[in-house]
Amino acid sequence: MIAYLQGTILSSTPDKAIILTQVGIGYDVHTVFQLHPQESVELYISTIFREAGTELFAFTDLNQKALFEFLLQVNGVGPKS
Repeated sequence: MIAYLQGTILSSTPDKAIILTQVGIGYDVHTVFQLHPQESVELYISTIFREAGTELFAFTDLNQKALFEFLLQVNGVGPKS
């Protein structure tokens, strides 16, 4: 499970970004904030496994990630809401 990423932003929209790590792997992550291309970042990741595939949700600190994972325990609340 991916829990942390450090790298450079290749591209970003208000809800997604591509993070390039130092070893040359690019990760597509969901965000709730817009990141700036070429910016170096350290992100905490919540990995969600679904039938359609694996999704990564990025947060700037552990408290945000913990709140997100806590809210996922509520019936009817999904990762994109």
